[in-house]
Amino acid sequence: LKESLGQKNTITEHNVVIVGNSSCGKRTLLKHLGVTQNVTADSLSGKALNYTYADVSNKEDQENDELSSRINIWLLHSESYGDLLRFSINASTISNSLVVLCVDMGKPWDVKESLETWSALIQKHVESVYGTMPANEVKKHKEAIRRHFMLYTEPSEEDSHTTAAA
Repeated sequence: LKESLGQKNTITEHNVVIVGNSSCGKRTLLKHLGVTQNVTADSLSGKALNYTYADVSNKEDQENDELSSRINIWLLHSESYGDLLRFSINASTISNSLVVLCVDMGKPWDVKESLETWSALIQKHVESVYGTMPANEVKKHKEAIRRHFMLYTEPSEEDSHTTAAA
């Protein structure tokens, strides 16, 4: 029907960049989130930047199981490879990107230093991306982030039951 009306299925793309020191649980996080469909035994076991993706279909549309979103998932295994972030976060992807900082809770004495190191690396990279963008786009992007934080509300228990039932 969409084809006969000249409508196309729009697929939105989002980026999730998971960073953290070696053996801090990045792959375990993916496994617990259920991201296994495109993961092979060695697709995420590298020493630099690894990539996989998760396709998301619209669960509300029972008749149609078409793809509605693709989540590009990047794993950066060492801050020494920080320059590779340019492949995952750039001017065209920054507005749909999320960075997850993973730390090894088995070594709580390293958490603060790890968070500081990775935060500084991400901040430096984001500032370099902003340097390639027109000033008005950077301003819009920063305003959207600020608005998102200002309007955020904690999910209620009622919301989680509704989501689980859907």
